[in-house]
Parts: sequence; C-alpha cells; structure tokens
Amino acid sequence: MHPTARRGERGFTLLETAVVLMLVSAGLIAFVTLGPRPPRAHAAALSFSAAIAETRALAMANAGVPEPGGPSTGATLSVVQTETSSIAYVYRSRPIPGSAPLVRDAGLPPFHLGAVLTLPNATKAPQPFSIFVSSAGYASIAPNFAYDPREQQTLPSDPGCDETGVVAITATAGNVAESHPLECRFTAFAADVPLDAATLATANASIARRAPIVPSGPRLPQ
Repeated sequence: MHPTARRGERGFTLLETAVVLMLVSAGLIAFVTLGPRPPRAHAAALSFSAAIAETRALAMANAGVPEPGGPSTGATLSVVQTETSSIAYVYRSRPIPGSAPLVRDAGLPPFHLGAVLTLPNATKAPQPFSIFVSSAGYASIAPNFAYDPREQQTLPSDPGCDETGVVAITATAGNVAESHPLECRFTAFAADVPLDAATLATANASIARRAPIVPSGPRLPQ
C-alpha cells in the first residue's frame, strides 16, 4: 500500500475517535443533568433524617448549658406546613416548664424539605408537628403543635412518645408518598426503611388515641 494512503487512513481513524469521544462526553453530561433522580418524597425523607440527627446532636451537646431564663433541656425540631412543602426549624431547648426560652440555633438554617412531612392524623390537611429531644437523646412527639417564637408558648409537660416507641412519618410529593419509622429511644428516623400498610395502620390508630396538646399560652419575657 502507498505510504500516503496509510497516513490518510491513520488521520481518518484519529478524527473518528475524536468524534466518538465527543459524542460519549455529550451523552454523559446529558445523563448527569437529565438522568434519573430519586423521587422528591424520598429526597425529603433523607433531608428530614439529617434534620433529626442534627437536632439530637444539638440536644446532647447542650445538656444543662445555662441559657437566659433557665438551663437548656435539649432541642426542638418544629415542622410547619406551606402550600406545597414542609419546613423544619431547629431550636435550642424544649418548650416545657423550667426550661430556657427556645432560640433558633444559628448554625442550623431551616430545612426546606421539598415535600410535605406529616404524622398520622384524622384530617386530610397537613398538620404541623414538633419533635422534642431530651438531653439524653430521647424523642417525644407533639402532634398539631409548631413552636412560634413570637408567642413563646410552653406545654404543660413533655408529651412523651407513642406507646409503641415508634412513630410513623410520611413524606408526600404529588401522588408519591412513603412512610418511615422514627424510633423515639434513639431519635433515629430510618429514611431507608419503608413501613408496610399494617404497621402504618397501627401507627395511625395509636396517634389518633392521643389527647390534644394544649399550650399554656404566651410566656412572659424573662
């Protein structure tokens, strides 16, 4: 074969290889940008799990630390509802008698969850709720209660956990919903453990039997 032809063949092969590499790179970029992503409900459950872990760490780190108005007695994770999603706020201390007034922790910005997080409830409308974590790392649940720093309300006592020690929390985004357990003893939310229908039904009935929580009213500044 003529040497010139061989040089031409080599040049064509290099050009073809460059084109193929460009196409593969473009495909990878498209896959990363537009490829499959986890459902928003599951992503919200993972974010909520992180929020609970941060709240527990704060509660245990600040055990007995003096605050204006009293000692810190743990931490609070308060979940409020918007039209399309939930927002979780982390506060130092718990709104119970003898505790310091709650203060937003400066190191933990609000968790915008991107889906609606709810406890089991008898109404279709999403309700607020709060999770109180003691300085020992134990969680208690306050359905239909979201702490409002403008009101500085307190509860008569710590509401405790569900009688089973496990509370079901559901993340909903559009038509997709998934429920996961919150274990009160360790304040651990298992975002990778789905609840079956039977367990969820038991959780619904248990929460429904709980008496409503009535705050004691605005607390005077101290």
